[in-house]
Amino acid sequence: MSKRGCHFCVPAKAKIFKLQQAGMSDQAIIDVYKKEFGDKIYLADPSMFYWAVPVGAIVLGLLSIYWFLRRFIKSTPAPQAAAAGPIDPDLARFQAQIERETAHLD
Repeated sequence: MSKRGCHFCVPAKAKIFKLQQAGMSDQAIIDVYKKEFGDKIYLADPSMFYWAVPVGAIVLGLLSIYWFLRRFIKSTPAPQAAAAGPIDPDLARFQAQIERETAHLD
């Protein structure tokens, strides 16, 4: 319940205090509220696996980042592959033309 109080919390806390002073157990007070407001008024304690959702989300996020980095960041080509030259003859022709045109720029 809210610490500052709302239209429901303040009277509910006062009623719980009165029921505790009357000697009712916690389960009996819960049953009174369930009977008065329905089953949706009570939220049970989290299970022992309540940590699984945030940990799973973190792991999934880290795996997504790893996949993205591996897929979209290209590494530089190996020196042997660059020395071998292009395999496509048209590409080789264009590369030779580029080399000729840029040779005198230095």
